[in-house]
Amino acid sequence: MGTARIKIKYGDIFKVKISDNEVCYLQYLANDINQLNGDVIRVFKDRYKDEDTPSPEEVINGEIDFYCHVFLKRGVQLGFWTQYAHSDNVGDLKKIYFKNYIDSFPCMTYWHAWNIYDSKLIEYKKLPRRFQNAFWGTLFQPSTVFHKITTGRFYERKNIADGDPIQ
Repeated sequence: MGTARIKIKYGDIFKVKISDNEVCYLQYLANDINQLNGDVIRVFKDRYKDEDTPSPEEVINGEIDFYCHVFLKRGVQLGFWTQYAHSDNVGDLKKIYFKNYIDSFPCMTYWHAWNIYDSKLIEYKKLPRRFQNAFWGTLFQPSTVFHKITTGRFYERKNIADGDPIQ
């Protein structure tokens, strides 16, 4: 028997079960052609009891923890989150910037910074101050996003995606 087809659309809100009695929410915002057409999500900081049923407006008016790229459908298939509700309010996407550090060879290290609505990646030798607080632009596995939600870090060991300095 095959798996059920999962349909998602911009604005869908997903419930993430953090523990036996605690949940949080994330929302699907867009796809980013600059990052393998990955699903862009925003994860909210507010935690709720599992039995609570906040309205979509209450969820999206909460404080945003972080933005990132992930394959949402895969996260549903793996049981990391479930569809909860929908809101057409996805915020001002033109204000969301991502960054990546590229270290291919010793002589070729640089930064990329971009907005999901701008198809050109800008390359910098040194990341400009205006992009210092940009979100990490890697396409993460659902398990990695779940780890970030539950621990505050993408990975256990020190790494640049969690704001640790470049070695």
